[in-house]
Amino acid sequence: MVLNIRSLAVYLLLATGLFSCIDHRLGGPASPARLRLRSVQSVEQNSNTNYTYTYSYDSQNRPVSIDRVFNGKNSLAVIAYGDPQLNYVNNASGANYTFYIEYPDPADKTQGQATPYPLPLDGVSFTVRRYYLLRGKVFSDIYDRTYQYTFDADKRISGYLEIGSSSPIDQNGYRYAYTGENITSEQFSTAAGHGVRGTATYTYDAQPNPFFGLLDPAIDQTTRFSRNNITSVTYSTTSLPNVTYAYEYNAQGLPTKRTATSPSGTTLGTIVYTYENY
Repeated sequence: MVLNIRSLAVYLLLATGLFSCIDHRLGGPASPARLRLRSVQSVEQNSNTNYTYTYSYDSQNRPVSIDRVFNGKNSLAVIAYGDPQLNYVNNASGANYTFYIEYPDPADKTQGQATPYPLPLDGVSFTVRRYYLLRGKVFSDIYDRTYQYTFDADKRISGYLEIGSSSPIDQNGYRYAYTGENITSEQFSTAAGHGVRGTATYTYDAQPNPFFGLLDPAIDQTTRFSRNNITSVTYSTTSLPNVTYAYEYNAQGLPTKRTATSPSGTTLGTIVYTYENY
C-alpha cells in the first residue's frame, strides 16, 4: 500500500540478498555512469508529510547512514554490518547480523532502537524484533515491535506481518504477488486508525527504480522490491484514494522528479531525486 514514503516507526523491511550483489549502476549495465541515490525530497500539499532523506555509503557501496529531516525535525539511521563491539548482542555468535539503528536525536547516540537482521539475507523466512537502546547498547529483551517475513520459492518477499508488543490487535499484514520483477498486487490489513483491508493494484514504467535494492526500511516495500517505478495504484476500497504518478528522467533513465496526481487531476505532491557518481 503506497503512502508515499512511510515513517520510521512502521514497515521495517529488508530486500533479500540485494544489498550484497546488486549492480547499483543505475543507468543499467551498459551505462558509462555509475550512479547511486544521494537524496530524496518531498513537497506534499499537506506540509505535515514533507521530508528530506540523504544517504551515505561505504567503500563497498552499502548504505551506512541515512540523515532524515521530517517536518523540520532531524533524525539519524545507522546501518551496521556486524557488531564486533557487542553493543547490540551479548555474545559473539549473535554479532553476525545487519543492525538497523534509529536515533531520534542525531546528537544523542545513547538512546534509540536497534533491529537485528540476518546476515546475509538469503530468502529464508525469519522473524526479528526491534529493541530499545540504553546508553548506546541493548541491555535487555525489551522490544516494541515484531516483524515476520515470508519468502516464496524464488526468494522474493511474499508476505510481511508487523506486530506491536502492547496489544494483540496492533498488527499490519501484507501479501504480495508479482508480474516479472515488480509487485503488481498487494493484499493488506492494517490496524492503524480504525483499520483498513483491501487490495492495491500497481502499474509500472520501464525505467530503473533507484530504490530497488537500497536498504532503507522507511521506504514502502512495494517500492523497494520492484525493479521499475510505480505509475499508478488502484485500491479496492474507497477509503484510500487512487493515485497516478508521472516522472521526469535524466539521461540514464533515472527519475529526477515524481508528481502524484489524484483521479480529479489535483496535484498531491512531488518528490525530487538527486544522484552521485561512485
